[in-house]
Amino acid sequence: METQAVEKDSQELHIFVNRRKFDRREGVTDKMTGAQIAELVRVPADNAVVRLETGSSQREIGVAETVAIKNGEHFLVTRKTVEGGFTVNRERIERELTRLREGGQQAELLLDGRPVVLYRAVLTGGARLNLPLSTDVVVPVPDGYPAAMIDLAALPVGSPFLTRARGNPNQGILTADGRQWQLVSYHPHNGGGAPAWDPSKHGFDTYYGELLTWLERLN
Repeated sequence: METQAVEKDSQELHIFVNRRKFDRREGVTDKMTGAQIAELVRVPADNAVVRLETGSSQREIGVAETVAIKNGEHFLVTRKTVEGGFTVNRERIERELTRLREGGQQAELLLDGRPVVLYRAVLTGGARLNLPLSTDVVVPVPDGYPAAMIDLAALPVGSPFLTRARGNPNQGILTADGRQWQLVSYHPHNGGGAPAWDPSKHGFDTYYGELLTWLERLN
């Protein structure tokens, strides 16, 4: 009888997020923050817009705001977007790059064309091969970041590292910072030795470490 009562209680309180039903067993509680509601549909808090759907109105709920949950309420969770529909979470990326700058690494978000992060003068293992000790590297910002995994890297067209770094330089050319860059099929979080992508732990700051590894282990 006690087990049945617990199961009944878990089913009594439920909400709908993006038309999907969630109850206590899936994390619904009497009071929830906007971030907790967004988490039900796996949207990171810093990339989420949470709204309470009440008839014709849709009141926005801040990710840090706590609301009392009413049984059967409907919520809408969307991702932040910019013009053209490309998701660029500028605030989060700038926070990540600020951490690198505080440690002396130059890095910047470029939005003129395809959004990319430019890391300047990344250290390499080139000394033993009589190659430069550093190189600029560009990394595309994936659509849907941070839920979407950071992947790939690009080196300046003609770079001597293109034939030495792991991965095939077969992913096309992009333009950034007034230069052309050759994309390389470098996938650290997808079978490349790095942990599986976790948007709560990984970002453009931690990806710098993957670039160091990449440019240290030259062929």
